[in-house]
Amino acid sequence: MKQRLFASLAVRLVISHLIVGALSVGLIASIAGHFILETGRREIENIYEDTAFLIGNDLEVPLILYVDEGKVVNEQILALMNHSLTGRGRVGYSIYLADGAVFMGNENLDPAAPIMPEVKIALSGMDGESIRDNLAGEETFFVAVPIKHQDKLYGALRFAVVYDDYLGATYQTLYLLCFTSILLLIGIGVGSWWFSRTISQPIHDLTVVAIRMSNGELQARAMPKGPQELQQFAATFNMMAGYLQTNMEGLRAFVANASHELRTPLTAIRLHVDALAEGAVAEPEVAMRFLGQLQSEIERMNRTVNDLLDLSRIEANRGRIEMEELDLRDILQETRDFWRVRSQQAAIELRLSLPSINPTIFGNEDQLRRVINNLVDNAIKHTPANGWVEISLFSLVQRGVMRIEVRDSGVGIPAEYLARIFERFYRAEVPHDLKTSGSGLGLAIAKSIVEAHNGRIGVSSLVGVGSTFWVELQIRQVPSFDRKTIPIRG
Repeated sequence: MKQRLFASLAVRLVISHLIVGALSVGLIASIAGHFILETGRREIENIYEDTAFLIGNDLEVPLILYVDEGKVVNEQILALMNHSLTGRGRVGYSIYLADGAVFMGNENLDPAAPIMPEVKIALSGMDGESIRDNLAGEETFFVAVPIKHQDKLYGALRFAVVYDDYLGATYQTLYLLCFTSILLLIGIGVGSWWFSRTISQPIHDLTVVAIRMSNGELQARAMPKGPQELQQFAATFNMMAGYLQTNMEGLRAFVANASHELRTPLTAIRLHVDALAEGAVAEPEVAMRFLGQLQSEIERMNRTVNDLLDLSRIEANRGRIEMEELDLRDILQETRDFWRVRSQQAAIELRLSLPSINPTIFGNEDQLRRVINNLVDNAIKHTPANGWVEISLFSLVQRGVMRIEVRDSGVGIPAEYLARIFERFYRAEVPHDLKTSGSGLGLAIAKSIVEAHNGRIGVSSLVGVGSTFWVELQIRQVPSFDRKTIPIRG
């Protein structure tokens, strides 16, 4: 019977709520109680620090008369202390002379006893205080202030105040806090019981949906119902399920595409190896041609694998890449110098247009170089001889971004391909004479790098006119600058 009772979701929810409630209420009550008690103690300390200071000022004249003129002032001081401390309860006080001797007080101190720390501090000219038990074992606050006139020290006044004598109101507040905590726990128990009766069915429904998803039904969704919190939970669960379904479908497509990309060179390698094994190796010319094709396919497969690893590494390290302040003009100038020979070999004019002064950006130089090199490489590959490729940099201060553009006079990209141009393994159809080998991951890697820099990347293109790939990165500094551009051609 006991086992069946505790197997009930309602009972377990009530017990768990009570445990959490008890811990929470206990923690809050202990913190609040500590704060209330410390506030009460500090209030007592502040009151008697101020009182000691005021009475210490009133004791200046009597001590001056006693020390400097040798007059008897005991009755005067006693009247002053009685008047000042009337109605304050039990307060011990002692008046010390400058040499540390006890002059008078109501504490019956032993003249041979060592001087207390707070008194030593006061006799050095500063206010001193300490907290310790008195001879009766009661926690006591001791405060001592110097009595001086025109920088001459005449003595010190010390008060001894037992905390418990003044914390009655504070203790009543603590009792009320304890009583309120008990009532709150009772309320938590009642509320958790009611809540548990309305929560079990929606949770059961969510469990059923989770089981269906674990069995492969990724399209299964929960029906939001029950309390508002459970409805929000169900909606969040559905969002998570949709995200999971999308990622699983993307993963399946990625695996299929990767398998296809790797299977093609592997198939070619196997066919060539089989041909060599069946006798083609005996024909040197054929064997050398097959070996060259094998090497080409291996390099293609190696590029694909490396691109996959790079893409995975970039996406896994988002938010953790090392960045520094960069001037994009230097990077673009070096990029243009790097591709100059390649463009001349292809009979393509490579242009560069830079602003005379431009704001800096914050980024990873190696990764941004990779993005720009990829865009320039693609532009040169898909631009016929006697065409041109232009690298441009603009400062869009109003939008707070730097814009890099790589334009070409190439064959262009049909409009139906533009929406998918940055997808993994996607290749737009181009004229046969301009087809080039590639993994289909270059633009996907560029997009991941730019997004890791909180930037944007895009493309516009017209068939037969050319394409423009652009990257926008956030400006780090905005100096005054000239909007003129410096065209560099070669």
